[in-house]
This record gives sequence, C-alpha cells and structure tokens, in this order.
Amino acid sequence: MPKKILIIDDEEAVRQTIENALKKANYEFFFAENGQEGMREFFRVTPDLIILDIRMPVMDGLAFLEEIKITPEDFFSVIVLTGHGDREDMKKCFDLGVTSFVNKPFDIIELRGLVKNAFALKDSLHSLSLEIAKQAKTKKQLKKEIALKEMHEWEKKQLYR
Repeated sequence: MPKKILIIDDEEAVRQTIENALKKANYEFFFAENGQEGMREFFRVTPDLIILDIRMPVMDGLAFLEEIKITPEDFFSVIVLTGHGDREDMKKCFDLGVTSFVNKPFDIIELRGLVKNAFALKDSLHSLSLEIAKQAKTKKQLKKEIALKEMHEWEKKQLYR
C-alpha cells in the first residue's frame, strides 16, 4: 500500500511541483489549499506525511500545527515548506513537533531525501514500538510462569510437612 502524502499549500504550482518531484516513488497524494481544508483531509485520509506551508489564507500552517498536536508516537510526520518563515517561525514549528523545516525556493533532491528519511524514521519507530510491546508481553508471561512454579514448589513443601 503506497504511503499517503498530504500537501497543504495555497499555491497550486507548489503543490504540483511537489507531486511531480515525488510521484516516481509511488506515493498517494492528497491536496489542500489552506489549513482548514488540510484539517478535513487530515482526518479523512490519515496521511503518513504532511508537507505544509506556513502562510496561507483561512487557516495558516502554525494554526494547523497547533490543532493537530503532534507527538513522537504519531503515525505521521510533518515537513514545513515555506517562503515566509523566519527563525521564530522555525522555532515554533520545531516546538510543535515538525520533522523538518525547509525554505522556498526548495531543492527537489533535498525534499526527496527529507521525505524518504521521514518515512524511514517513522517505520523504524513503529518497528521498535512493536518489539518493545513483544518484549513486555514475554516478560509478563515469564513472571507468570515463575509465579506458578514458585506456587507449585510451595504446595509441594506443604504436602511433605
């Protein structure tokens, strides 16, 4: 199943450029022209990656980030791609949990690498979480087996008294 990318940018040319730059990797693309449309698409398609502009009409990228409340455990990553970001915007974005912050005009090769790495990182975190859950289950089973063995040993001692 292809990874899903939600591109939220008010400029159609930017949305198309991103899609064209990434389409060879067989991703599935979804689009929104502002943060409000982006919220609807976010809940409708549950993207694996969001590529987000900061300055947009209706709802800007920072308001969008505040609404979705990114955590490290989330199933998605966010790359901010903006032509209007300053250092304060960059800090806010990282504080709100974005993976990367890129200024426009952007380099296609850099964007491809960031997208590839964002997916690889999320896949690794998912695998690690599964392994931790598996080990926790094994530990719980071992504790139960030890407790049962100790109980049987105690019962044997009681019989021979």
